[in-house]
Amino acid sequence: MDIKNSKEIIAGFVERYNFSHIFTDSGLPLGKEAAPLRLSAGEAVEFLLSSALTGSKVIGFFDRLPAVSVKRSLRGECIFVSRRLPEKIDVPTLFCRRSGDIASYLVLALKTAADCKLPVSVVISDDALNNYADPVKTVCDLARTSPYLHPDTFKNLFDGASFASCAAVAESAFSSALGSGETEGGVLSFSDNDLPFFPYLLPGILPENAENLKGKTIKIPAGEALAVVSMLNNSYALAVSPESAGEEKWPETADFLCPGCPFVNIFARIRDKEAVFFTDIECEGALNFFPLNRVSIESYMGLLSESLNVKTVFIGRASGYKPCYDGLLKNGRVIFLNDCGLSGINICASVKHPKKITGEKNALFPYGCGNIKSYSKVRINPKKCRCIKDGVPPACAEAVKCPAIYVKNDVAAIDGNMCTGCLACKTACPFGAIS
Repeated sequence: MDIKNSKEIIAGFVERYNFSHIFTDSGLPLGKEAAPLRLSAGEAVEFLLSSALTGSKVIGFFDRLPAVSVKRSLRGECIFVSRRLPEKIDVPTLFCRRSGDIASYLVLALKTAADCKLPVSVVISDDALNNYADPVKTVCDLARTSPYLHPDTFKNLFDGASFASCAAVAESAFSSALGSGETEGGVLSFSDNDLPFFPYLLPGILPENAENLKGKTIKIPAGEALAVVSMLNNSYALAVSPESAGEEKWPETADFLCPGCPFVNIFARIRDKEAVFFTDIECEGALNFFPLNRVSIESYMGLLSESLNVKTVFIGRASGYKPCYDGLLKNGRVIFLNDCGLSGINICASVKHPKKITGEKNALFPYGCGNIKSYSKVRINPKKCRCIKDGVPPACAEAVKCPAIYVKNDVAAIDGNMCTGCLACKTACPFGAIS
């Protein structure tokens, strides 16, 4: 599984398409490492639009996109990415609610921006932004536009007809790629993937499937009702009355680890508080969450050359193993993550499934961080799931930090598309609700 977190997916997109200017505000720290512009959000919008006007390819990351006033057609591509619903639809806007769609939505936005000569906005939900996915490979070959400034560049202002013509180009691209979506049923939610929402909106163009919402009472989760009602009213004078559908509670995702994370499985089943753990894996999440000391395997073997008064465990890449280390392991224990498809290592017992990683033996784990395997999916019995009903966070999510586990309607559930079947959550559940 080539699973990446959402930040890695976005960073890969930014790197691949070679943007001239990148802005990121504190509310959405993405692309920050590349080239942050130290401007306010409003100043950044003006800067990016001016740069795109001369042919530069630009992207901005915002907590909530401020008002955008587009006065001229753009020569370069301009993309705005945000995490909160806008107060008004000023530019063609896509709504991304699944992490697996992030790459394709960004590419669609980039291509549409090139075709319609307008900036395109992509609003990504919190669930999608703080999650993992196996990103779909996307291709978008855009010829680079050389920066160009002419005395007449700032003279040709948009009139209503020319702006509408450009917006119609965007609508054609969006509807061809995404369809019109489904908003019937009297329910709307941007944050809940199981409920309907607009796949896209355009300035001044009320979607046909939104006509049925006029003047009606719509169920909207309490946490987003104000934003949805304000956006529809400000953009289309579409008056809807919200009827709270209840606040969906999603676990905090900032500290989530990869589905099937080897460290989760190992620490779920090895509870030796006296041991000191070492690793040569550079995963920031694992290093922050588990009691790991970052050393190379050579350094670890150097430690074992001395007589130590404490038990040690090294969790590292099997590709770094050398037979000459065998004689040194009398004083320590190793768990090699099989990142290179080895059939076995002489000093290690080969583990066929993560749940088998028990005891005090050296072990060859069935996979590594870059080649996580999938086994039979697991499920949660809602009748036995007690944590949230007892007013505490779900023990399984807290222990394994797996993004496949989420909370809906006061019951923990598992996303079958993301679950790897490693059973670490089953080990952590105190009520036997997971099977």
